[in-house]
Amino acid sequence: MLLLLIVCILPLRAQDDSVRVKLREDYVAPPLGAKDSLSIMIRRQPASADDSMRITLKDGMGAPVVEEPETRSGLGAVLRSAVIPGWGQLYNRSYLKVPVVMGLTGFLVWGIVTEHNTFKKYEGWYAETITDEKPNGDLLYKRYREFYRDRRDTYGWWLLVTYLLQLADAYVDAALFNFDVSDESGIMLMPNPNGLGMQFRF
Repeated sequence: MLLLLIVCILPLRAQDDSVRVKLREDYVAPPLGAKDSLSIMIRRQPASADDSMRITLKDGMGAPVVEEPETRSGLGAVLRSAVIPGWGQLYNRSYLKVPVVMGLTGFLVWGIVTEHNTFKKYEGWYAETITDEKPNGDLLYKRYREFYRDRRDTYGWWLLVTYLLQLADAYVDAALFNFDVSDESGIMLMPNPNGLGMQFRF
């Protein structure tokens, strides 16, 4: 009986005097300061000053690796696009949209400036044809003046629409920046006794 008791106590005694630390590769610890270091004393039997070994663990235990998904601010994207059209798309890494937005915006601005200059030219020429004998002036110049004025306004409206659309596009791209489109999601048509059914997988 005494021999059985000694056999049961010795393994417990050995476990109390030794510490086993198992570090998993998928776990890392948050940065710890000097005051937060963890010390483990390992001794062999019989314990003596020369046989002891101290292990100090820093930055080492217990916090699982969690990768934060990269996000984009919708407000930040809209403000960037409001300042410079196409900047919001660049912020959202929609690189193919940047030259489209900037090119279309530049073309419309060029159209407004060109048509306005032509409009002002015909407006001056029409004003010179107005005299006391001919108060209505040259109607051909008047017609050209109104034509280029309408073209200038049309370019202006298209510029406004383009500007608002690229703001909305920047916001949507930022909101869906880290949207996961996996191969497991989709729509499948399945035959059933009543005809043809549809199955959604997410």
